[in-house]
Amino acid sequence: MIGKNYLSLIHGICELKDQKTCCLLDDRSLVYADQWIHNIGHLEVLALKMVGKKYGISQLVNLDEYLTLKSTILHMNHKVIEFGASPYFNIKELARKIPDALGEFFKTELRTINPEEFDRIFLNMLETYNESLWKDKNFKLSAEYLSSLKENETKNVYIEFLSFIRSPEHISKQLHYVLQMMFQIIFSAGQNSLESQYLLSSIIAPRYDLNYEKLESDLAIEFYNMNGIIRKTGIKDWGINEEGLQYLLLDTIDGVVKVNSTYFYGQMNEASYPFNGHKLGTRFLSIHLESRLEHKLSHHFVNKRIVFSHDKRMGSDFPFWEVSINNDGALNAVFAFADYQGTKASFYYHQALEDLYQSLELIFPGLDRSDWFATTKLTVSSDTWLEMDLNFKKKFHPDSKEKLGKLYRQIDGREIQRFVNCGPERSKSLGFYGQIVDIFHLS
Repeated sequence: MIGKNYLSLIHGICELKDQKTCCLLDDRSLVYADQWIHNIGHLEVLALKMVGKKYGISQLVNLDEYLTLKSTILHMNHKVIEFGASPYFNIKELARKIPDALGEFFKTELRTINPEEFDRIFLNMLETYNESLWKDKNFKLSAEYLSSLKENETKNVYIEFLSFIRSPEHISKQLHYVLQMMFQIIFSAGQNSLESQYLLSSIIAPRYDLNYEKLESDLAIEFYNMNGIIRKTGIKDWGINEEGLQYLLLDTIDGVVKVNSTYFYGQMNEASYPFNGHKLGTRFLSIHLESRLEHKLSHHFVNKRIVFSHDKRMGSDFPFWEVSINNDGALNAVFAFADYQGTKASFYYHQALEDLYQSLELIFPGLDRSDWFATTKLTVSSDTWLEMDLNFKKKFHPDSKEKLGKLYRQIDGREIQRFVNCGPERSKSLGFYGQIVDIFHLS
């Protein structure tokens, strides 16, 4: 396992339980995608618990101990839409703020329903879907399953939402666009029914902050106890030849290590590695902004994920940014930019500062601009996205036979045997949920 995070530790434990030897390389130069794997939804929680049940990993079976409910605020075209723990009230909020999405349906069919009963039915539906998938290795992640559910208000919510998302209205296209960037690595103007259902589930079901540092620490102890090896080291040389990846030359005294199967838990950096993954789509990288916020209204937004969406930014080089504020007033933000050849994150620092300031000033009137520019620290962030051409979107459908985990030699483009990409670029649609299923169930 190359790259240390809770996913690679889980994968290592699974291999050890299969009576294999396993070494995990903790190379701090590798990054994954923080927002994607640290802010997770109810479906992802169900999937991780199922991995824990399947492989006997107690930390995943008891994943609730590492979770804290977290609200999401979508600031979209000057409308503030807040989503919390209740699917019913989240649908109500969406219907109030974007009436075209579910407004009339909510008024006519949902208003008289008991909220607690609706929440129970909705969450049970997600659990049934997840359990059906993990019980049968041949079960497909198809939209037909959700649409075949018995007639009830939950199914009708999906039907209404899919009708709205498919409509030519500008607001529907914008909502689809921003939800993709909130919950997936890939995004595009194209859509499919299953992806749209996943996006709706992600925004109206509960979402959680994962205490990933504690989870990684506990998983590492489990890994050690099973005789797994962890080395803090970099890689000096990759022993790649016509037969595949044969060895790794490490920075530490371990020197040359012969390998059998190797799994890469990092992002592609073609300038640094003698291999690459698929090259479908335009890559977007991100800038991290760190500052302090002292404002009389800040307590209303503490420990919430605040996402900003502007209709004029869809399809631009700067389509997405988000903010979170902790109890101590520390503000952290992520700003996405298109990674064209020859660009650097620092080229867009001023753009990030200006866009974030303009957005923050909408919810924190009177925010001092000069102070914001002078005191905010900017660095390269780990979050990444791929904008897909419509012709390639079908390759990222979860039921597609396209194998995005393959890695190729830079020198001639040949596939490298026994070397598997488990990084963000492997992700198909269905976001992190699809990634968990792809690595631990379908592979």
